[in-house]
Amino acid sequence: MKSQTYYCLMLFFLASNALANADQLSGSHLNVCGDSIDWEPYTYVQDEEVKGFDLDALNEILPKERITFDFTMSSWSRCLKGTKSGDFQLAVSATYSDERAKDFLYTTWYYATTPSYVFKKSKFAKGLKITQGSDLEAYKVCGIFGYNYSDFGLKTINQTAHSMHELVEELNADKCDVIIVWKEILNGIKSIWGIDYLGDSLAIELVPNMSKHKFHMLVSKKYKYKDQLKQLLDEGLVKYQSKSF
Repeated sequence: MKSQTYYCLMLFFLASNALANADQLSGSHLNVCGDSIDWEPYTYVQDEEVKGFDLDALNEILPKERITFDFTMSSWSRCLKGTKSGDFQLAVSATYSDERAKDFLYTTWYYATTPSYVFKKSKFAKGLKITQGSDLEAYKVCGIFGYNYSDFGLKTINQTAHSMHELVEELNADKCDVIIVWKEILNGIKSIWGIDYLGDSLAIELVPNMSKHKFHMLVSKKYKYKDQLKQLLDEGLVKYQSKSF
């Protein structure tokens, strides 16, 4: 009986403490960051305003708890560095890696993109022989600086480009055989800005037998109420998982 009473008291104490912390999170202000380059339709700047799917999700979830936030667009490396140090409490649109998990709490995933690759039709008229991501190892592959391509299982990716524009330029200049992209991002750039990077000269193919890349938000482990913020976002972001572009 004594041990059962002690157990009940502990549950009551933990529940009360959690409610207190949740109350402290309510009414707070967050500094949020995102990547400023080529991540349409998820995050982008138009007419000097941050727009996109990420902002829509935060505007749906946070105000209900009287939480305000500022949204800063920066380089992805600066966003990660600032969230790790605690200057930002939250970073949006991040893929999972064990290394990042040391410094951040991952929310549940809330959207997914399709791993794809682009090549010049004139160079590979019959296409590439790709059955899985690692098959791209037979070609010179380029990607964007700071992006996580670990799911592809490639040993070498040239990541000197800092934007989709630079990445496509590298392909057209034959600095790469193939570039790694996400179908939804190219569609977003075309839909929002009217820029068709493929045109008539480039072809895009989905990577066979490869799962979609799931994207999460990153909560800074330096934030005092990190666990409460993660729980709030987890509950709110689930509804977006079926959304596709």
